[in-house]
Amino acid sequence: MATEGEPAAGSRPPRAYESPGGVDGKSTNWETPWDLFEALDSEFRFICDAAAEQGNTKVPGAFISPEEDGLAVDWPRGSVWLNPPYGKALSEWVAKARAEAERGVTVVVLVPVRSSTKWWHEHVPHATEVRLMIGRIQFIGAGVDGDERRASPFPSAVLVFTPLGGPPRLRHVDLPRGGSKGGER
Repeated sequence: MATEGEPAAGSRPPRAYESPGGVDGKSTNWETPWDLFEALDSEFRFICDAAAEQGNTKVPGAFISPEEDGLAVDWPRGSVWLNPPYGKALSEWVAKARAEAERGVTVVVLVPVRSSTKWWHEHVPHATEVRLMIGRIQFIGAGVDGDERRASPFPSAVLVFTPLGGPPRLRHVDLPRGGSKGGER
Protein backbone atom coordinates (compact mmCIF):
# COMPACT_ATOMS: atom_id res chain seq x y z
CA MET A 1 0.00 0.00 0.00
CA ALA A 2 1.10 3.52 -0.66
CA THR A 3 1.96 5.67 2.28
CA GLU A 4 1.62 9.36 1.69
CA GLY A 5 1.80 8.90 -2.09
CA GLU A 6 4.95 6.81 -2.33
CA PRO A 7 4.79 4.23 -5.15
CA ALA A 8 5.69 0.65 -4.39
CA ALA A 9 9.23 -0.35 -5.31
CA GLY A 10 9.45 -2.66 -8.30
CA SER A 11 5.80 -2.31 -9.20
CA ARG A 12 4.69 -2.95 -12.75
CA PRO A 13 3.43 -0.13 -14.98
CA PRO A 14 0.25 1.41 -13.56
CA ARG A 15 -3.23 0.64 -14.74
CA ALA A 16 -4.49 4.14 -15.24
CA TYR A 17 -7.34 5.09 -12.93
CA GLU A 18 -8.31 7.67 -15.53
CA SER A 19 -9.53 6.03 -18.71
CA PRO A 20 -12.46 6.38 -21.10
CA GLY A 21 -15.87 5.39 -19.84
CA GLY A 22 -16.53 7.41 -16.70
CA VAL A 23 -19.46 9.58 -15.73
CA ASP A 24 -18.94 11.81 -18.75
CA GLY A 25 -17.36 9.15 -21.00
CA LYS A 26 -13.96 10.86 -20.71
CA SER A 27 -12.59 9.98 -17.28
CA THR A 28 -13.18 7.41 -14.57
CA ASN A 29 -11.53 9.44 -11.83
CA TRP A 30 -14.64 10.54 -9.93
CA GLU A 31 -14.29 10.91 -6.22
CA THR A 32 -16.90 9.53 -3.82
CA PRO A 33 -18.84 12.20 -1.90
CA TRP A 34 -17.62 12.34 1.69
CA ASP A 35 -21.05 11.95 3.27
CA LEU A 36 -21.71 8.72 1.37
CA PHE A 37 -18.29 7.36 2.29
CA GLU A 38 -18.61 8.39 5.94
CA ALA A 39 -22.01 6.69 6.27
CA LEU A 40 -20.47 3.44 5.01
CA ASP A 41 -17.25 3.92 6.99
CA SER A 42 -19.22 4.29 10.22
CA GLU A 43 -20.61 0.82 9.56
CA PHE A 44 -17.57 -0.97 8.11
CA ARG A 45 -14.52 0.94 9.52
CA PHE A 46 -12.41 0.77 6.37
CA ILE A 47 -8.70 0.08 6.68
CA CYS A 48 -7.82 0.61 3.00
CA ASP A 49 -8.99 2.34 -0.18
CA ALA A 50 -8.25 -0.17 -2.96
CA ALA A 51 -8.23 2.21 -5.96
CA ALA A 52 -7.13 5.70 -5.08
CA GLU A 53 -4.56 8.40 -5.46
CA GLN A 54 -3.09 10.72 -2.85
CA GLY A 55 -5.52 13.51 -3.79
CA ASN A 56 -8.74 11.49 -3.71
CA THR A 57 -8.27 8.64 -1.23
CA LYS A 58 -10.89 8.19 1.43
CA VAL A 59 -8.47 6.33 3.71
CA PRO A 60 -5.40 8.60 3.94
CA GLY A 61 -2.16 6.71 4.43
CA ALA A 62 -3.78 3.37 3.55
CA PHE A 63 -4.60 3.19 -0.12
CA ILE A 64 -3.52 1.26 -3.18
CA SER A 65 -2.25 3.61 -5.87
CA PRO A 66 -2.28 3.12 -9.64
CA GLU A 67 1.46 2.45 -9.50
CA GLU A 68 0.85 -0.44 -7.13
CA ASP A 69 -2.01 -1.75 -9.30
CA GLY A 70 -4.86 -2.81 -7.05
CA LEU A 71 -5.76 -5.56 -9.48
CA ALA A 72 -2.36 -7.20 -9.06
CA VAL A 73 -1.77 -7.09 -5.29
CA ASP A 74 -3.46 -8.75 -2.33
CA TRP A 75 -5.61 -6.40 -0.28
CA PRO A 76 -5.24 -6.23 3.50
CA ARG A 77 -7.58 -8.31 5.63
CA GLY A 78 -10.32 -6.24 7.17
CA SER A 79 -12.84 -3.92 5.50
CA VAL A 80 -11.72 -2.38 2.21
CA TRP A 81 -13.41 0.47 0.33
CA LEU A 82 -13.51 0.36 -3.48
CA ASN A 83 -14.86 3.00 -5.85
CA PRO A 84 -13.32 1.47 -8.98
CA PRO A 85 -12.70 3.19 -12.29
CA TYR A 86 -15.95 2.98 -14.27
CA GLY A 87 -14.27 2.27 -17.60
CA LYS A 88 -13.61 -0.96 -19.44
CA ALA A 89 -11.76 -2.48 -16.48
CA LEU A 90 -14.81 -2.24 -14.18
CA SER A 91 -15.53 -5.95 -14.59
CA GLU A 92 -11.95 -6.76 -13.53
CA TRP A 93 -12.35 -4.67 -10.37
CA VAL A 94 -15.61 -6.37 -9.40
CA ALA A 95 -14.04 -9.78 -10.04
CA LYS A 96 -11.08 -8.74 -7.86
CA ALA A 97 -13.44 -7.63 -5.06
CA ARG A 98 -15.15 -11.02 -5.17
CA ALA A 99 -11.80 -12.85 -5.16
CA GLU A 100 -10.56 -10.81 -2.20
CA ALA A 101 -13.74 -11.67 -0.27
CA GLU A 102 -13.07 -15.33 -0.94
CA ARG A 103 -9.62 -14.70 0.62
CA GLY A 104 -11.26 -13.33 3.78
CA VAL A 105 -11.50 -9.59 3.04
CA THR A 106 -14.74 -7.64 3.36
CA VAL A 107 -15.00 -5.39 0.28
CA VAL A 108 -17.56 -2.62 -0.11
CA VAL A 109 -17.82 -1.52 -3.76
CA LEU A 110 -19.61 1.47 -5.28
CA VAL A 111 -20.68 0.56 -8.83
CA PRO A 112 -23.05 1.71 -11.52
CA VAL A 113 -26.08 -0.56 -11.83
CA ARG A 114 -25.32 -2.49 -15.01
CA SER A 115 -27.72 -5.42 -14.77
CA SER A 116 -27.47 -6.05 -18.51
CA THR A 117 -23.75 -6.83 -18.37
CA LYS A 118 -21.91 -10.11 -18.09
CA TRP A 119 -19.92 -8.96 -15.02
CA TRP A 120 -23.12 -8.12 -13.13
CA HIS A 121 -24.52 -11.62 -13.65
CA GLU A 122 -21.18 -13.34 -12.95
CA HIS A 123 -20.30 -11.54 -9.72
CA VAL A 124 -23.24 -9.76 -8.10
CA PRO A 125 -25.01 -13.04 -7.15
CA HIS A 126 -21.94 -13.83 -5.03
CA ALA A 127 -22.16 -10.60 -3.04
CA THR A 128 -23.48 -10.84 0.49
CA GLU A 129 -25.53 -7.69 0.04
CA VAL A 130 -26.66 -5.38 -2.78
CA ARG A 131 -27.75 -1.88 -1.77
CA LEU A 132 -29.56 -0.09 -4.57
CA MET A 133 -29.15 3.64 -4.03
CA ILE A 134 -32.30 5.75 -4.29
CA GLY A 135 -31.38 8.91 -6.20
CA ARG A 136 -28.29 9.78 -8.17
CA ILE A 137 -24.88 10.28 -6.63
CA GLN A 138 -23.11 13.54 -7.39
CA PHE A 139 -19.46 12.66 -7.65
CA ILE A 140 -16.75 15.10 -6.64
CA GLY A 141 -14.79 16.30 -9.68
CA ALA A 142 -17.41 15.16 -12.18
CA GLY A 143 -18.07 18.66 -13.48
CA VAL A 144 -16.60 20.34 -16.52
CA ASP A 145 -13.76 22.02 -14.65
CA GLY A 146 -13.04 19.04 -12.40
CA ASP A 147 -14.12 20.81 -9.23
CA GLU A 148 -17.87 20.73 -9.70
CA ARG A 149 -20.25 17.99 -8.76
CA ARG A 150 -22.57 16.39 -11.23
CA ALA A 151 -25.17 13.69 -10.81
CA SER A 152 -24.26 10.45 -12.50
CA PRO A 153 -26.39 9.59 -15.53
CA PHE A 154 -26.95 6.08 -14.14
CA PRO A 155 -28.22 4.50 -10.93
CA SER A 156 -25.66 3.27 -8.41
CA ALA A 157 -25.37 0.33 -6.06
CA VAL A 158 -23.15 -0.61 -3.17
CA LEU A 159 -22.05 -4.24 -3.33
CA VAL A 160 -20.85 -5.86 -0.13
CA PHE A 161 -18.62 -8.89 -0.68
CA THR A 162 -17.76 -10.90 2.42
CA PRO A 163 -16.36 -14.38 2.98
CA LEU A 164 -19.98 -15.52 3.51
CA GLY A 165 -20.74 -14.98 -0.17
CA GLY A 166 -24.22 -14.90 -1.71
CA PRO A 167 -26.98 -15.02 -2.58
CA PRO A 168 -27.19 -11.34 -1.74
CA ARG A 169 -29.66 -9.60 0.49
CA LEU A 170 -31.26 -6.81 -1.54
CA ARG A 171 -31.85 -3.41 0.05
CA HIS A 172 -33.07 -0.08 -1.25
CA VAL A 173 -31.13 2.69 0.47
CA ASP A 174 -31.59 6.45 0.52
CA LEU A 175 -28.45 8.43 -0.06
CA PRO A 176 -27.10 9.95 3.16
CA ARG A 177 -28.38 13.43 3.86
CA GLY A 178 -26.65 15.54 1.26
CA GLY A 179 -25.32 12.36 -0.41
CA SER A 180 -26.75 13.34 -3.74
CA LYS A 181 -24.98 16.67 -3.47
CA GLY A 182 -21.49 15.43 -2.68
CA GLY A 183 -19.87 17.22 0.18
CA GLU A 184 -16.58 18.38 1.47
CA ARG A 185 -15.02 16.88 4.51
